[in-house]
Amino acid sequence: MTSHLLIVILSHLEQVPQLMDAWEKAGVPGITIVDSVGGFRARSWLERSGLPLPTALRNLFQAEEVRGRILLAAIDDEHVLERAIAEAERVTGGFDRPHGGLLLALPVGIAKGIRKRAPAPPEQRPPMLAPMGPRTITRHTPISEVARLTPVIVHEEDTLDEAARAMIQHPDVHCACVVNDENQLVGVLPLSTVAEDVFLHIIPEEFLSHVTNWNSVADFAQRSRVRRVREAMLPPVWVKLDDTVEDAFRKIHELGVRELQGLPVVDDNYRVVGYVNLLGLLRVWLSAQEEQEARDQKRQERTE
Repeated sequence: MTSHLLIVILSHLEQVPQLMDAWEKAGVPGITIVDSVGGFRARSWLERSGLPLPTALRNLFQAEEVRGRILLAAIDDEHVLERAIAEAERVTGGFDRPHGGLLLALPVGIAKGIRKRAPAPPEQRPPMLAPMGPRTITRHTPISEVARLTPVIVHEEDTLDEAARAMIQHPDVHCACVVNDENQLVGVLPLSTVAEDVFLHIIPEEFLSHVTNWNSVADFAQRSRVRRVREAMLPPVWVKLDDTVEDAFRKIHELGVRELQGLPVVDDNYRVVGYVNLLGLLRVWLSAQEEQEARDQKRQERTE
């Protein structure tokens, strides 16, 4: 069975989601989008990948059409390849039209990783309830009694991709704690900021639709250049172990749920020792309520 690298260069940005949806339905196992920064970057990507690059293909990446979007798909099934080519023709209206884009299907001698084994089912995690939580929770309950989540810690010079990988390991934590070389808190990185960076490169048209004046142009340009955590983080905000639930809620409320849904917990040297969020506070409160109801029920049963 011969595998093929299918390359489609689109001149019209709005065709990208249409073609990706069509290819997914056609059974294409995976799609890679190469940024529309010209032929040099796409050519360099293929060279680093170790794929054969004939002279004709080298010349192709200098063509004007490369200024569109480049979609790459490795396909090891002839029928899927035929359907993928047919769908590309349908979406573009034909590659023989002016500005219709380009399509190439290159045979690949060795192809590994096209089909992936199904991942092992994730380990069932117990609810994140405080195992030694307070009997009751009030506004004066210290944070030390309710902060049970493991914080996500990243460093200033980490990339946003590294931050994203760290955050997906802790789905209950929606804010990464940024520390310096002394492990002291220097900033916070909301999940929303990391997600926007990822999707800025996947669906840039969604962000471009908001570019309506020079200020928004500058903001978009700045976002597209951000690569390091230190360039995207917000100023540090925290609670300490002896602060109260009221202190934590007030800070989260003042910052706004859109930016932060939780806070790092630091010691007296501003080293991160925990994390607390709104969901965690709700869980502890509900746990305390259930314990109280159980005690009331037992007390009532003894009096009957």
